[in-house]
Amino acid sequence: MAEKVEVSAMAGAIQEILKEYGDEVNTLMTEEFKDASKSGTSRLKKASPKGGGEYAKGWKGKVDRTNLGPKMTIYNSTHGWLTHLLEHGHAKRSGGRTKAQPHVAPVQDYVEKEIIDGLKKGLSR
Repeated sequence: MAEKVEVSAMAGAIQEILKEYGDEVNTLMTEEFKDASKSGTSRLKKASPKGGGEYAKGWKGKVDRTNLGPKMTIYNSTHGWLTHLLEHGHAKRSGGRTKAQPHVAPVQDYVEKEIIDGLKKGLSR
């Protein structure tokens, strides 16, 4: 049932409602980012090129809280410098180029869609 508020207290009441909603959205975003971080790292471990195996095992994910809300990062902790070279290919010493092995971009698209779908579902409740 609706709560009655005096006109003089309306601005404070609206501000409190918006703060509560913002807190709920931040909590939902943090949960969605944690889930997406886990699924993204596991997908990257499976999709990564398997040269010696160390590159694929190096994927990690983390979610940090900032003043603007949660922030998610998925990174390779063992061979981060290799990611761009594998993803896009690179020049060989003897001439020519290596073939690109896109494995990050498809996972990024999947994770973005997963987050957006989760937020839509959570906010529509």
